Amino acid sequence: MLLSGGVFRLLKKSISQDELQEAHAYLKLFVAQAPVFYGLKFQTFNVHQLLHLPEVVRDLGPLWSNSCFPFEDYNGDLRDLFHGTRNVDGQIVTAVSIIQKLPEIARSMDTSPEVKAGYEHLTSKRSHAR
Repeated sequence: MLLSGGVFRLLKKSISQDELQEAHAYLKLFVAQAPVFYGLKFQTFNVHQLLHLPEVVRDLGPLWSNSCFPFEDYNGDLRDLFHGTRNVDGQIVTAVSIIQKLPEIARSMDTSPEVKAGYEHLTSKRSHAR
């Protein structure tokens, strides 16, 4: 309840100073009681970081307006560019080069509508995701 109550207040569209103080109090209690409820193993840096969320909201606005999920999604895209542990930088450069050059090659080829439709289908995820 303490974690949910604190984060709920920080996610609101408009947050008063009183709500910021309430959120801080809830999160402070949660961080203090987390080792009791979940064990000392749960007392991590990420749990400690909860104490700083009200300050971030005061400085930058509600949590919903400052998401890092797009960057995490890019990490997944980057991970998909290499397969294996050798020459990772070379694999990434090669994959990026192919991704950048493929549309130009596809436009320059004289192919059937079916082949073009297949190409569009295979590459549509990347073009629609950005």
